Amino acid sequence: MKTPLRFCLALFIAVTAGSRGEAGIVRIEITSREALPGNGTVAIAYETLRGRAYGEVDPKDPLDAVVQDLALAPTNARGRVEYATDFVLTKPVDMTRTNGLLFYGVPNRGAVPAFDPAFQTRGYVFLASGWQGDVLAGGRRVLLSVPVATQGGQTITGDVRTEYVVARPTITLGLEEGPYTGGGSHAPYEAVVEQKGKAVLTRRARAEDPKERVPDADWAFSDARNRAFPGQPSARHLSLRGGFEPGVIYELVYTARNPLVLGLGFSATRDLVTFFRHEAKDSSGFANPLALANGAVPLRAAVMVGVSQSGNFIRSFLQLGFNVDAQHGMVFEGANPDVAGKRTILNVRFAAPGAGTSQHEGHLAPGHEAPFSWAPELDEVTGQRLGLLERYPVGQQPKIMQTFSSTEYWQYFASLSTTDSLGRRDLALPENVRIYHFAGTQHSGAGANPSTDLRRALLIALERWVLENQSPPPSRYPTIREGTLVSPNPATFGWPAIPGANYTGLFNPGLLVDFGPQFNRRDESGVMAEPTKPVPGRAYTVLVPKVNTDGNEVGGIQTVAQQAPLGTYTGWSLRGPGAGEGDLGGLNGAFFPFKRTKAEREAVNDPRPSLEERYRDHDGYVAAVKTATERLVAAGYLLPEDAARTLQAAANGNVLK
Repeated sequence: MKTPLRFCLALFIAVTAGSRGEAGIVRIEITSREALPGNGTVAIAYETLRGRAYGEVDPKDPLDAVVQDLALAPTNARGRVEYATDFVLTKPVDMTRTNGLLFYGVPNRGAVPAFDPAFQTRGYVFLASGWQGDVLAGGRRVLLSVPVATQGGQTITGDVRTEYVVARPTITLGLEEGPYTGGGSHAPYEAVVEQKGKAVLTRRARAEDPKERVPDADWAFSDARNRAFPGQPSARHLSLRGGFEPGVIYELVYTARNPLVLGLGFSATRDLVTFFRHEAKDSSGFANPLALANGAVPLRAAVMVGVSQSGNFIRSFLQLGFNVDAQHGMVFEGANPDVAGKRTILNVRFAAPGAGTSQHEGHLAPGHEAPFSWAPELDEVTGQRLGLLERYPVGQQPKIMQTFSSTEYWQYFASLSTTDSLGRRDLALPENVRIYHFAGTQHSGAGANPSTDLRRALLIALERWVLENQSPPPSRYPTIREGTLVSPNPATFGWPAIPGANYTGLFNPGLLVDFGPQFNRRDESGVMAEPTKPVPGRAYTVLVPKVNTDGNEVGGIQTVAQQAPLGTYTGWSLRGPGAGEGDLGGLNGAFFPFKRTKAEREAVNDPRPSLEERYRDHDGYVAAVKTATERLVAAGYLLPEDAARTLQAAANGNVLK
């Protein structure tokens, strides 16, 4: 008989309460302190502290039992596994001026999120820390030091699969090289060079093409940048005779050594936030810099915010149960995973959390597995009932604000956050979850259709939701019910015949992937068997936002640009000439401008009305922008000060001048 999940969690809490002893953060050190320069509008003086925190976990503690290979990590005299993490803490100089919110910005590949002065006026405490143990020093990145797993003191080896797509010809790559992990920012898993005979290098133009094996004599574990191929032998580099061709997908499966216990990144984040929220001092007596003179910490709640990879980290952190501290309280009362439709590849042996995945490359890597929804739902592809918050009773669940650009619908299965696994019906959202889609935007949030101002308004709404229990604006995303979430099939999608804008209906397929018997797909944990492969006949149904006759999306939050458009805005783009031509162009969107006049558009058979037909003149365009900003402010999706700035920019612009 199956034990109810809620009872399991209650038992888990009862067992773990008080069991951690002195585990967690045991020592912190401050390495620098600097005042933030004032900008004339901020009444609260701030300072930024940089430092390093030293922590340890008990490998027998159920709170950390899910950490992959934790039992294989070396321990200290107390039987604990040690780690150390960098942190950046930006706080009011006078902590009585805080509004009580700890705003944890999840770093992206070690990069600390930019500090938004708009939140400084509200009295937030800002914290960022290292969670990715394979990030290397440089660029002011925050680092996490974690141990190497061994088997009884013996080196652990295993198969690793990497994909490489270069933008320009090169003869040598670091084994860690990828679209987001190159340039000396990440440590590679070193190859067991003497087992090169077992390694396989292949090439193909597109992900679905047959893999063409590269002859073993034409590649080497070496560095040939400064000498003729095969170059200098190296366990950290890969060289190819004649060089790597731009756009081609190269796949290497090789034997690596010394896996890091990267899942400790979840533990370190939990422990550091818990320390800063609740502890007066560390074990050596060093005072918590957030504590008042009496030792009290004036924080009332914490939220975690992460963009892209950092948002994927949030989804994994929550799903794996790390939002519970040693006193069985919530670590974070709120979370905003932004432009994040999957989970991070962190709690896997030989994990590569910095690697990118997309339609063109990497979609056979883990990260895209169910659960996709926040509440438990039946996954008809696997037959399991799954949810991202399934490890927490209702009273212990944080408030979730999920935000998507359009790109995530084509690249990261965003529709599965709000539909069943076969795309037949909409899901009911729990009371503690809001989902917002910024129509027609690209992954970065920048470009011709920006969404930065909308995100700012929603983050302040998250603050009020967490601190004051004030409900945020209603969710806005495309739905099956309203006919705004549809199949990407070009035959039915309704894309207009825009000159030079070819819509192919291509998207990252929702494949169910076989990672081998030692991989836990539900928890995105374990040991993978490489190369991975799709499970025949089993896939998720991916839907995308419907468009109007302009090609602009009709569901979700209509940005200012969507309501007063200057062209067609998409969350997808296509790769240009060369290998992989016609595949999706990474995480970039596209912009197809309207013609100025009716005569100009008719000359090229553009079916979309021109700027003059829409607005008549500059004043007409500014009036449309004014109406759009007023709607967004009234709905709570835009701050009045940002609306005023947007309107002024339109008035000062040159549209139809």
